[in-house]
Parts: sequence; structure tokens; C-alpha cells
Amino acid sequence: MQVDSPERVTAKLYDLLPPVDQKIYDAIKKDAKDEGCFILKTTFQNLYQRVKSFCTQSDGQNKIRCYVCGLCWFPNGLAINFRQFKCLVPILKSTTNSMLQKLGFNSTKCLPKHTNYLMEYLPELISDPRERKSWTIYEFVAATPMISTETIVLQAALSPEPMADPPVTQESDFQKAPAPQDIDSFFDDPFSLPPIFLVEDAQNGPLETSYGGF
Repeated sequence: MQVDSPERVTAKLYDLLPPVDQKIYDAIKKDAKDEGCFILKTTFQNLYQRVKSFCTQSDGQNKIRCYVCGLCWFPNGLAINFRQFKCLVPILKSTTNSMLQKLGFNSTKCLPKHTNYLMEYLPELISDPRERKSWTIYEFVAATPMISTETIVLQAALSPEPMADPPVTQESDFQKAPAPQDIDSFFDDPFSLPPIFLVEDAQNGPLETSYGGF
């Protein structure tokens, strides 16, 4: 079975777009096709912004544009029809999901409030529950900040520091140089007194040397 290439697939209700809108739609589709299947985050973000600007104008035609493009927005989120969106941006569903997550959107369960938003924005879906199920809900969540060097340094500064020994000052006993001693006061220490015979000899005068009776 032959499968139509993305550029040959026509989005549902495309013919209901005014000629000027068809021209803008085709230009976005061509640029997306030229990027190929491997679309970077910055490229997808640019395409996403172009589609959003195209779909959210102030002329009362936003509903048909959103349906054809496969994207519509509600407070703090969006709904996407992957089949319709792939006609405009020919990338895989998994790639689209990954790119939306990088932009801060996470898929979530369709709650009654989401259904109300979707049917209010696209009344055509009220009578077609099957078509309504083809829209996936995404909510915008705050991106988790990456750990930076500054954060690591701050955390290290706030952590308890080990107790450090007090610095050794210049007056430490281990660094004092021995003070020069006065030779006259050397014997002030009772443990350093000279032998008694030296004291007696000093009192009796100089010793006489004898050379064997000569």
C-alpha cells in the first residue's frame, strides 16, 4: 500500500481557510519540510511561535485555523491533534512530544475542564466524541533549573565547616628564638653553680705550679 508523503497530505478542513491564510499555512509547511525530520529545539520553537501567531489573530477566524493546524490554546496549556499537526510539520509524534516537553509542556490526563475548553474553542467537536479523543492535552509546567557552578559554590559555603585548629601566632612558644644569656648571670641558676673546688681556688689566689722540686 502506498503511503502519502507528508507534503502531499492535506489537512482536514484546509479548503475552508481563506486564500490569504492558505498562503501563510503553505509557507510554514514548506519551511518545516525544508528543515527535514531532524528538527532542533530552536527550529521547532520558531515554527511553534509562527503557528501560534497564525492561529491567534483578532479577525474571528482563529477556530478554523487552530483546527486545521491541529493546535489550540487554553489557560496554562494547549491541545494538539497530532494527525493535523503532522500535515503542517512533518515529524513523528514522538519527536513532537519531545519538543513540546523541551518547551515546558507535559502531557496530562484530559480532565472535564480541558474538555470544556476544547469544546468551547472548537464547537464542532461537541457532536463528534471520536474526533474529540484525537486531541491530546498538554499543560505548561515550570522548567527545572539546571545546577550551575554558582549554586554548587553557594551550597558548599552553607554547609557545616569542620572545626579548625586556632592559627599559630608569632608569639607562640614554639616560634620564640632562645634569648641570649648574660654570662655573668649564667650561674644564677642554683643547678648551674660551679664545683666547690673552683670557688675555693678562686678565693686562695692563683695556683703555684710545681715541676718536680726544681
